[in-house]
Amino acid sequence: MNDLHHKENSYHLQKKLAIIDKIMVTCLILIMLSVMLLLVTRDNGIIIFFSTIFVLFVSLILIITSIYRYWIAYPKVPGLREPLFVPKTIGLGWAVNPRNKLGMSITILTVLLIIIVFGTIIIQMVSS
Repeated sequence: MNDLHHKENSYHLQKKLAIIDKIMVTCLILIMLSVMLLLVTRDNGIIIFFSTIFVLFVSLILIITSIYRYWIAYPKVPGLREPLFVPKTIGLGWAVNPRNKLGMSITILTVLLIIIVFGTIIIQMVSS
């Protein structure tokens, strides 16, 4: 009975991860399409303005879903200290572990930096 429950939980976890992966890939595609649109329409200020805002929000959605994916893909192990870096769940390499206190701080600082950079760009666009 316990083995059946474990398989069912594993199936639901894989299904949830697949949905999150689709959301993340969609976000990446939307960002790429927005950048391509910017390359095609360089002189249109309205498109540049709204594309910048769009890329900001899609980037934030991508970061939030990525953090959520780590939280469910790497469950907390009681009694163990969380490492700062963990293997990437998609692709090769290592990523900052949001379960680690320093890793969460780095993630929050990254989000704030993205908001500040995009906010500065948007403010400059509005004021000019």
